[in-house]
Amino acid sequence: MSTMIEAKRTTTKGPWLNEPIEVCFKHCGLLCVMLREDTLSHWRGYVRLPKMTEPTNFDSYEKCDQILDVHGGITFADGVPRDQRPDEHWVGFDCAHYMDFVPKYEHFGVSLGDDPTQWRDVNYVRSETERLAVQVSRLTAGRRI
Repeated sequence: MSTMIEAKRTTTKGPWLNEPIEVCFKHCGLLCVMLREDTLSHWRGYVRLPKMTEPTNFDSYEKCDQILDVHGGITFADGVPRDQRPDEHWVGFDCAHYMDFVPKYEHFGVSLGDDPTQWRDVNYVRSETERLAVQVSRLTAGRRI
């Protein structure tokens, strides 16, 4: 099951105008959330960690970045994405790195990547979020509550 929230924003013209701002789905039995960042409009992908029977290597940003491989590395490991329960733990990444096209950077006079073909679209981010879910699932197998 997947849910989408449609975009209602104005920004530089491009394919991002036809993409949703939020997508929720399950992959490998784990809840996944993709969100468009409010200020700059780039995508972020998150996977909710399962409740565990023992301590894991997911207890710090640094550890997560060492054991998980995703676009740009892990950039989120110690909080809760927008509108999620505060007792849940998530890991995630974003698509605002060097050479990623970020639609609203030009508004701030900043450019990491000037090529709109480097826009990490909803399909790319879903694929990366699913890849992250597969890794989390494998690393937590047999230790879930």
